Amino acid sequence: MKVFVFEADDYAEKYICEKLYEKKHVTMGTSKKGADSIQFVTKVFENNAGSIKEALLEADIIIYLLKENNIDDTRYAIKILEAAEFNDRKTFILISNFMSWSSTRKHFTEDDHDESDEEKNDINNNETTLKRKNYEPFSEDTWVMRKPHQRFKTFIEIEKRVARAKSKYLKSFVFFSGLFYGEEEDKLHQFFKLAWLGEKETVPVFLDGGNYIPMIHVGDFASVLDKFIENSTITETEEDDYQQYYIACDESHLTLNDICKSISKMFGLGGSIDNLNETESLIYDNFDFLTADVKFNIGAIGEYEFEWISKEGFVANTEKIRAEFEKRRNLTPLRLMIMGPPASGKSFYSDILQKKYRIQHLSTKRVIEEFENRVKEKEQYLQHLIEEKQEKKQRDKEERAKQKALQKSKAKEDNEENENNEGDEENNHEEHEEEAESNEETEEHAEEEEENENNPISMARKELEDLKKIIKDDATNRYDDAAICRIFKWKMTTPKCLNHGWILDGFPKSIEQARLLFAPSPKGEGDEDEEEEVSDNGKAKEIVDDRLYPDYVVTFRVDVKLLEKRVSNIAEPITGHSDNEGFNRRMEIYKGMSNAQDLVHYLFGFMEESITTKKRQAICREIEVNNEMDPKKDILPILKEFIGIPHNYGPSQKEQEEKERKIRELQEELENKRIREQQEREEKERQAKEEREKQLKLYAERLEEIKRQEKVMLEIKSQPLRNYLMENVIPTLTQGLIEELISLKGKITQVVAGARHIAICINDLFIYCIGNNYANQLGYGKTSKKIVKKENFRLISSYSFVKVDWNLNSEFKVKQLGCTGNETVVLTKCGKLFITSGKESDSICSFKEYSFYDKISVFGTNWGDLFFVTESGASFLLSKMWKLKTLDTPLFSTKNLQKLKLSTGLGHDEVIGYFNEERVKIYTGEMAEIVLKPELPILKVNISATVTIIYCFKEHNDLQCKLFKTKGLFDILLHFY
Repeated sequence: MKVFVFEADDYAEKYICEKLYEKKHVTMGTSKKGADSIQFVTKVFENNAGSIKEALLEADIIIYLLKENNIDDTRYAIKILEAAEFNDRKTFILISNFMSWSSTRKHFTEDDHDESDEEKNDINNNETTLKRKNYEPFSEDTWVMRKPHQRFKTFIEIEKRVARAKSKYLKSFVFFSGLFYGEEEDKLHQFFKLAWLGEKETVPVFLDGGNYIPMIHVGDFASVLDKFIENSTITETEEDDYQQYYIACDESHLTLNDICKSISKMFGLGGSIDNLNETESLIYDNFDFLTADVKFNIGAIGEYEFEWISKEGFVANTEKIRAEFEKRRNLTPLRLMIMGPPASGKSFYSDILQKKYRIQHLSTKRVIEEFENRVKEKEQYLQHLIEEKQEKKQRDKEERAKQKALQKSKAKEDNEENENNEGDEENNHEEHEEEAESNEETEEHAEEEEENENNPISMARKELEDLKKIIKDDATNRYDDAAICRIFKWKMTTPKCLNHGWILDGFPKSIEQARLLFAPSPKGEGDEDEEEEVSDNGKAKEIVDDRLYPDYVVTFRVDVKLLEKRVSNIAEPITGHSDNEGFNRRMEIYKGMSNAQDLVHYLFGFMEESITTKKRQAICREIEVNNEMDPKKDILPILKEFIGIPHNYGPSQKEQEEKERKIRELQEELENKRIREQQEREEKERQAKEEREKQLKLYAERLEEIKRQEKVMLEIKSQPLRNYLMENVIPTLTQGLIEELISLKGKITQVVAGARHIAICINDLFIYCIGNNYANQLGYGKTSKKIVKKENFRLISSYSFVKVDWNLNSEFKVKQLGCTGNETVVLTKCGKLFITSGKESDSICSFKEYSFYDKISVFGTNWGDLFFVTESGASFLLSKMWKLKTLDTPLFSTKNLQKLKLSTGLGHDEVIGYFNEERVKIYTGEMAEIVLKPELPILKVNISATVTIIYCFKEHNDLQCKLFKTKGLFDILLHFY
């Protein structure tokens, strides 16, 4: 018959194909892992709609194993078979699992089964193990009642579709399989791997582990399908009335605790398990499968006649299951023994081979140290358990004392209420005391008995005693050969060494030690006697323990001169071991056991001829080492070729690909996270920039509006005065100034205006002033607060520029001209300073010269103050009363200092130093220094009481103006273009 198996190279499917192939069926199928991985299939189809339809119509038997990742494929196959027209009979077999029954209502038995002693001890030793109620197993005739796990609701739909798809030419069946186990393992593989690796001393169990899990060996299930196909012929009359639902499981009813304990024992962990909570369990795979609670009866398949692999169940066939697992996974232990003279490189090669083959490196020093540390750990653990028990005992004692005190207190209260029955109460009280003391004695007796039971303290004490039995007390504080061999046996029988293997580095050193180390365990009652093996010389061969005897033995043959050279090159030799004396001593011992003529002491010959209890002999090889051979390039390849490929638990191709996939996903996730963060950061910066520009723009618009409003307001306020001046004052004043200026001869080089006069410098030599007191003459002085009439300006035309009598001989040239409230100030290029006398009169011709010890470099004025700096850097201040004050700390350096200005407010609030094309330095009234460095060359600086304006040249000579509010140390910085 032609049988089509979907995904024929997956775990259970490949064993089904193998079984059917052996029974001469034509097997067809699709591949899940690639065409190269598929076996026992004569025809492979592509996993696409067209190929699947072709395979379904060609096959007589169609088998789909339902999984979460192939639900759509299974549904498609059913629809194809329902819609297709065919005349040949076909059978569709759907293999579902026990998760379709996970939430089915259970019928609990009225009387719980009695616990065995072993179960009671298990519960006592593991507090997380909870006793669950017993319930009746599910049978095939209760399939209608099944309720699936939340994740597997779609399975019910597919199962119903399959059952409904039956027709005249199509028979359909559903198998509810138990958990598959056996061969390389599938869902139990994680537990097998952890136990085999031996990295922990326990096997994890999810939650309390009391849930039942139906199971069936994958090989037995393949045989069930084979027998089912063989017996599935149905007559025409029976076509519409045949059993469609079957349960496939073995006879056992095992809990997760039973399964994990069995795995723990299987690999030498002594049945130790560790119950995990839900959070801890979720790091493992198949949590839902292994926490479901389902119990099946074996059903109709129990009547099939075939050779079962594991009908009794998982626990009853652990040795067989372990052998299958190790064979499929190539997990045979690798046991290697390296011999040779001292300094021949035994430890060097052992370390390299240990890393390559991932097995234990056993040297005398390492094994003894590990054994001693183990003894110390067990002593500390036992002491911890004892202290913990004593603390608990003390707490219980205190609790009983409290209860006793409460009873006495209650008895006293009752005694007060019932004074008439005092005698009876005392008797009752005494009876209560006797009863409490009796209970206390009973509890202490129970605790003493508990010490003899299988409890943690007794187990720890027994394990420690067993370890201490390995060694014997010795006055020399050294281990004899028997003790060392027992320590080596202890190490070699640990789970890791039994499962993985080991490298014996230079031990045993003699035949006597070899006999002690490799001797088989004592025979128990009922053991059959081993047949005595005889060697070629007629002497009986040595029988050794198969678990402890090496698979490969390597001995190095090295010239003594090369060994002596190596010893001499050791930088820090160990006294008595790797120094000359120690080398000679060890060399003599080696010669005694390496003489091939001395058969009594020839260790290599003993290793060659010995035979294990399982009829196995070690493969031995001698390697000659000379001075020209390189240890890594020449000798190490010889060792690797002799030993072969690793026999340990390496990662499978699937696990390696999964690991690489996770690494790639992690790298991609980190890269995507970095890109997202960068994009988010750039977006935030862009938004912040836009918001900042928006705020600046809004602020600029508001400021512009304020300025516009202020300007309008000032224009409105000044309009009456402006109109008056324009109509009455400006024409007359302009005409007079024009006439006077025409009368002046020469070029006007400087013009300054004070509060009450104007000063003009001609050709840097002559100074003309006008209107020393014209503000009062205009009626806008202290005596008037209102707008004056036209008559107040009648005398303005009578004033004319007056030549100042200060430079009669034209010996000075004017460097700087300035005005205060009433005075005119002149600084000559030779550094002299001239100031008007300061008396208000109709003439301003009188000037006074102020002489200093140093030349004056530059000055600045306001209403009534004069501030100047000498070329040496000294600073001076002339107040309104023209009293000279020398400032203690010079404010300005004269280098590149062009001009000084003072604020026009009351008092000298700000002093401005103007440095040509470099910077502006400002000192406030508190003499706090502020420096401005415009980006463009400085053209001009103006100052008021609170505002400083700096004019700079922009590109293409466009004027740029920057306005700084100096009062309050630059609260605002604005730009105007």
